[in-house]
Amino acid sequence: MAGSGNPPAAASKAAAIRELAETGMSGRAIAQRLQISTNHVYSSLARDRAEGRAARPAPRRRRLKAEAFDIRQVAASGGLTLRAADLAAIGLGPGSDVVVVRLETEIRLLSREEAADRLALA
Repeated sequence: MAGSGNPPAAASKAAAIRELAETGMSGRAIAQRLQISTNHVYSSLARDRAEGRAARPAPRRRRLKAEAFDIRQVAASGGLTLRAADLAAIGLGPGSDVVVVRLETEIRLLSREEAADRLALA
């Protein structure tokens, strides 16, 4: 075949890598799904970026370093009941104001004081 491009199988694999990366899948997950090395995934994406074609894979999520965790069920009304000990551990008690901070994939509960320090609220 004439030309300097990749063979058809390699080109279709590159397209699959690009498509999965654009969905936000991590490079490691792409490699596992396509049964190829992570180096192959990142090399293909780097080549695509150099040619102006591809998005980066989603960043790897950091593991949570939790002191404790508990599974709770959300009520039909949307309410969520938390244990008093968990609230006390972050400085909240009956009558406390709670600031709910919504991030991309998590929700954080902060006391008003903590929120003022961390979020520069007045």
